[in-house]
Amino acid sequence: MGARIMKRTVSTASALGVSLALAFAGTITAAPRAPAAAALPNLPGGTTSAAADVNDAGQIVGWATTAGGAPHGVVWNDGEISDLGLLDGDVAGYATAISDNGLIVGVSGEGPYDHSETSHAVLWRDGRIIDLGLLPGGSYSAAADVNDAGQVVGCGRMAERGGLSLVLRGFLWDDGVRKVLPPLQPESDLLSTLSCATSINDRGVVAGNSAVYELQTDELTWRTVTWEDGIPIDRGTVAGDPHSTASAISQNGKIVGVSGDFYTGEDLVAYAAIWTGGNARPLARPAGTIWSTATGINARGVVVGQYGTDDEGYGCRWIGSTVSALLPLPGDQYSGALSVNDHGLIVGWSADASYGDHAVTWQ
Repeated sequence: MGARIMKRTVSTASALGVSLALAFAGTITAAPRAPAAAALPNLPGGTTSAAADVNDAGQIVGWATTAGGAPHGVVWNDGEISDLGLLDGDVAGYATAISDNGLIVGVSGEGPYDHSETSHAVLWRDGRIIDLGLLPGGSYSAAADVNDAGQVVGCGRMAERGGLSLVLRGFLWDDGVRKVLPPLQPESDLLSTLSCATSINDRGVVAGNSAVYELQTDELTWRTVTWEDGIPIDRGTVAGDPHSTASAISQNGKIVGVSGDFYTGEDLVAYAAIWTGGNARPLARPAGTIWSTATGINARGVVVGQYGTDDEGYGCRWIGSTVSALLPLPGDQYSGALSVNDHGLIVGWSADASYGDHAVTWQ
């Protein structure tokens, strides 16, 4: 069950597929249990939802289904939900991030289930939706984060090259100009390189991932990177791990994500990690953890994410060296935390056995 929950969390946390989730040997004593989950309202007639991000003003964004079952990007203000709207002709959308001054980004697409092939990155600003467009020759883009200056990051598909159908590149959208963020290694006839931006802080430092796919060996290697002035920097992995990916970067430059073997056969071997001062280290694990992922961090260093055991998958919160579970709503079986603001408000989702999501908060 652990791997199943992990794959699902990555999909919900980001339409970009960016958080692929060695940690401390031995058992870590968990902190006192965190507060109970509180449900956020759904759209009228809708039945499912999930919260993706929260700013310091307490505004929450994510998605919720309409009465017709299509997901729309939404914002919750003081407990009230509002539909953010879609690009003309689209029927599905997701909000992925909100800045402290209320800028919202996400995706808008043509269908509720095939959005990853047709969507455009969008920015909601001053009550209107702005199409951020596509990368050269591309058919898909998605926005992952936005800062107070209005700089937007994400990734998208570019035109096919060298017979490769998947050419993924991160982007930085700044004052109407979209810049492609290069991977760590240039492409060659022996390998394909990918990049994807997942987070940006108010200093303009971009965090994300770069991968090398070796055609001859059919192997893909992921690395956590930051881009400063458009130049990618390899941030490495937890010692001994071959892979890592970044989910979020704090205002003071700390990065959270995962590090590990990722997939060994059919088993997922990856654990939550934090990068501080250029060094990666594992985060604590509750007893019995077989995987974990860190998805958000605030300015005080509080980290949130999810962990899985053989029979459960729960959201969690790290404060210092202690970790505590963020339990789902009563009657639900699973939960995941995706973001935390500087006041400690945590947002995410709670789900029943059939994975019917509901947006929730913990505080």
